[in-house]
Amino acid sequence: MQFKEDELRQFSQMVWQSILGLDVKPSDRPFNAGEDQTEGCVQIAGAWRGMVTLSCPGELARKVAEIMFHLGPAEVSPEEVQDAIGELANMIGGNLKALLPPPCELSLPIVALNGHKLHFPMTETVCRVTLECLGHQFQLTILKQKESMRRIFSF
Repeated sequence: MQFKEDELRQFSQMVWQSILGLDVKPSDRPFNAGEDQTEGCVQIAGAWRGMVTLSCPGELARKVAEIMFHLGPAEVSPEEVQDAIGELANMIGGNLKALLPPPCELSLPIVALNGHKLHFPMTETVCRVTLECLGHQFQLTILKQKESMRRIFSF
């Protein structure tokens, strides 16, 4: 299955606009989430195996949580940041899942805060886009399980 950068951009723009009321635009600068990076991921299992990740600076992640949960800056907890980024990753993953051959299911979101990174060995990048919102960059990546792993772990 091939994914196009335009599709990933459109799904992201649609989700950020409908859920947060925020505009998203493509970024042509190199991506740098900084040391306080927040990263969310949903895995896709079934006829196609892979994942969708959303990486952004902690400041953007906190702003997203403020907007999503109607909170002031001092009211946002780490749990709300996790929930907000996980939900965005989940919604974008759900839109991508609709393009995949059935059956496919989404996992619950996984979120890493404060510069911790999620690692997915035995995967390869299929598509990656860097976008901007509120003056901050964020990056969406689609990874797929390597074919050699599908033969080993076919269940």
